[in-house]
Amino acid sequence: MVETLADTVGRWDLDGVVSTTSELFNQIHERILFLRDLHFEQYLPTLGPDQITEFEHRLEMWLDNVPDESDKRLLLELVPQLIFFGRDEFSKLYQAAFRGPVTRWVIEQAGLTFVSLDFDTTLEREIHQHTWFCAVSDSMQISDFCHSNHLGGIDYRPDLRTLAKFGDIAKILAFM
Repeated sequence: MVETLADTVGRWDLDGVVSTTSELFNQIHERILFLRDLHFEQYLPTLGPDQITEFEHRLEMWLDNVPDESDKRLLLELVPQLIFFGRDEFSKLYQAAFRGPVTRWVIEQAGLTFVSLDFDTTLEREIHQHTWFCAVSDSMQISDFCHSNHLGGIDYRPDLRTLAKFGDIAKILAFM
């Protein structure tokens, strides 16, 4: 019978194997299970019908990439340190990017100063009417970015790669 991960970490603890943090491997595994329910099950690349979605099985397959048990133990200790981005995390990242560097960039590009009497109105106009938000990679869902930041009113949001392949430069410039 194949040993499950729970059996393996239990064996390591019974054998007196010590983690680099002197924490029991069962405790590390319990923390991973807590994180699984909180974050790991929302990991976007593993969602979908063609993916292996059961986290514990994916974790066991990942650990099996190394033959040496000491390496497996190190990998297991690494798991709680990894960051997984689900929809909630992406939404917060989109909001932070918009409120920080994106808004500062729009202010700079528009030549706005904070002492202008019409600062808020001009900034809103620049953001909603004169700024074209587009994805910079295929992992960025531009519609999610716009929804997270309440940006609307644009009929088309093509990505740059598609435009480069199929676009007419004159039409793209006119659209922009």
